[in-house]
Amino acid sequence: MAARLRLCLAVTFVLALVCTSTPLKAQDGCTIYTIAVAALLDKYRESPIASGVDAKGRLLQVFATLDGSTWTILVTTPKGVSCILAAGVDWSMPAPSADKAL
Repeated sequence: MAARLRLCLAVTFVLALVCTSTPLKAQDGCTIYTIAVAALLDKYRESPIASGVDAKGRLLQVFATLDGSTWTILVTTPKGVSCILAAGVDWSMPAPSADKAL
């Protein structure tokens, strides 16, 4: 639990840096995409469950454990630099509803 708290503090720091930098660049807490993905899988057993690309070509991915107990949001630049935007616990995804238009 202490490791998760340290991660959340680090994420807060990285988020503050990312939000104040334009364009997004390599900073403390950022790494190469393949290293970030391997760390999420090896350390937290998180895999990608959703992704999208923004207008600047950055890949945003949500990683989560199978049971949703932990999750991480990762953003990756076109040059392959990845930074954690947020991480937490108790991820859930509501079932899609045919009634609601997006």
